[in-house]
Amino acid sequence: MTKQPKAKNLHELISTNQLAKSYYVSMPDYVQGMLQQHSDAIRTLDQLHQQAQSCLPFDSHNSI
Repeated sequence: MTKQPKAKNLHELISTNQLAKSYYVSMPDYVQGMLQQHSDAIRTLDQLHQQAQSCLPFDSHNSI
């Protein structure tokens, strides 16, 4: 697996990474809000996936 370049925060990540942006905008508003609260801790696509999964109810994990 290739090492992902780290963004400064969630905003920079979704501004510079189309996959991250597509994934982020596909989430419910409440999840986006929760992720924004932890913006500085989300610097890679993997971190975005991990944080999003922790915000979702267990039965929703396979739908995003």
